[in-house]
Amino acid sequence: MIDPKQYYKAQQLEHRNILKVLQKKEFNLFIGRLFLGFSSLSLLIWGFYTKSIGLGLGGVISLLLFIGCVYWYKSNLNKIKQCKQILKAVNNELLYFKGEFTAYNGKDYVSAQHPFTYNIDIFGESSLFHRINRTITQSGSKQLASFLSNVGCGKHDILQRQATLDELEKQHDYLIHHKSIDEIESKKIRFSAENYSSIFNIRTLSFIMSLSLFILISCWGNLFTCLFLGKSLILPIYILASIIFINGIISTFYFQKGNKIILKLKQLISLSESYAPIISLNTAITFKSNTLKEIQSALLLHKKNLKELSTMNEFLGFRNNVILWMVSNTLFLLDVFIFIKFIKWEKKNLSELHDLEDTIGYLDALISLATYNFNHPNAVTPQIVTSGCISGKNIYHPFMTFKEAIGNDFTQEESIITIITGANMSGKSTFLRTIALNIVLANTGCKVCAESFLLNASIKLFTSMRTQDNIVAGKSYFNAEIDRLESAIDYGMKHPSTLFIFDEVLKGTNSEDKLLGSINLLKFFSQKQFMVIIATHDLGVTHLEEEFGSDKYINYCFEIELTTPILYSYTINRGICKNKNASFIVNKMLESKIKMNNDIEEK
Repeated sequence: MIDPKQYYKAQQLEHRNILKVLQKKEFNLFIGRLFLGFSSLSLLIWGFYTKSIGLGLGGVISLLLFIGCVYWYKSNLNKIKQCKQILKAVNNELLYFKGEFTAYNGKDYVSAQHPFTYNIDIFGESSLFHRINRTITQSGSKQLASFLSNVGCGKHDILQRQATLDELEKQHDYLIHHKSIDEIESKKIRFSAENYSSIFNIRTLSFIMSLSLFILISCWGNLFTCLFLGKSLILPIYILASIIFINGIISTFYFQKGNKIILKLKQLISLSESYAPIISLNTAITFKSNTLKEIQSALLLHKKNLKELSTMNEFLGFRNNVILWMVSNTLFLLDVFIFIKFIKWEKKNLSELHDLEDTIGYLDALISLATYNFNHPNAVTPQIVTSGCISGKNIYHPFMTFKEAIGNDFTQEESIITIITGANMSGKSTFLRTIALNIVLANTGCKVCAESFLLNASIKLFTSMRTQDNIVAGKSYFNAEIDRLESAIDYGMKHPSTLFIFDEVLKGTNSEDKLLGSINLLKFFSQKQFMVIIATHDLGVTHLEEEFGSDKYINYCFEIELTTPILYSYTINRGICKNKNASFIVNKMLESKIKMNNDIEEK
């Protein structure tokens, strides 16, 4: 098993050394370029004035070496840029192990109405998304957000992603090279064929093109025939001049009209150039998993289509040179030919080009997930089943991976309501998020933070742990909580295989009313055979296990020891908590303040 930190440190050292060599080479090529440029110019001028063939030849050789030096200098600059980008990617990974996350944190995906993402820190600063995200495309970021926002994906999809991530995780250098590619900005392009009928009549233009080409070839043929036979050249030259003149008028007429196509073509070329490094990287590697093979096949197809686009753009580059434009259009109507070719290409391929963004985005998101797996060698691949709910051994919080996390064994059965009691800060809320986050990770195909983990692939997730009031909307904390519980019930009725995770329900009312409401709520959940994990301070609800049996309700607790300081074990056990710490902590605080005040008065 490769230690990820040691791997990144080795890559950092290796590429620092490579960069030093390349920078030294850059200096030498810069000096060589100046010397050869000056030498070639001097030798050519000196040879011209002295009429020396040797000096002229030396000047030509120096000029060729100068051109080669310019090419090597540019190539070396590209290598330096790539090396720096790889170093940046490696340094970002090393920062990750220090708890510094440099990528986009997904704050735009935060939604308080989502069934679970808002409550368990999926998006936002230091969130799960923030820790996993290595995407370099906007479509990749959206796809990663989609992965983390959906559970109950089904056994087939999860196993397929597991196999894909397992293969990617082992391609360490490939992962680094992908992450070193410049971030690609989203291009605002209409991925539908434009209607050019108001500018171009394709049939008419195609006819004119064919007729012009036929007449042109015929004229040249007649011209050479007359020249060979010694006949008059006036008529063929006249016809040739006429067709060149007509072609010139047609090309001039469509010069401005073609700007709409030129603009669209430039946008597509820009998109093509931005995706070129990803396409090149992923078409030069051999994949084994079906998902990656399908992605590679799609990229190869797009590579061919984009090559055709690039060729059209190169020909349209003749517009930048007046002489080239005049010759190519008066003789061959090149602009018109390219316009017709592009319109046909657009109808055939443009809708498919939209799929390129989705394909690259999907791969981009998978690489982020694979990097997460590689960075967590102690995590395990969960076992995916089609019955039960969840069961795990030594399950720990994904955010505590690089600290001394305390794991817990836990099993949640179908149609069971698990009631967790414990003092403040004993670990109840952290445990609830531990379960929820590992369920999310398992559904993405990622490894989970546990010694072993079993998950029913059809289980959905709904949480209520972070309810907020809304003064502007006139909604109190209690109203917001009731709305959330109502949403939970509606969600459960629609999705029977849902695990509900609640943290201290009905906090916005008095203790007696809260207890009665909580008991009625849990009885309703039991009647509907909902799967529920609930953390609460209300010890009264724990009597439900004794009253209805452990096949419906089951009690767990996080216990503490009321010593000075208080000892928190953060381990879950069967039963009901016995110790409370609120009054104990308040009394200790008051004792400290009284002692401090007495000391001040004595002085």
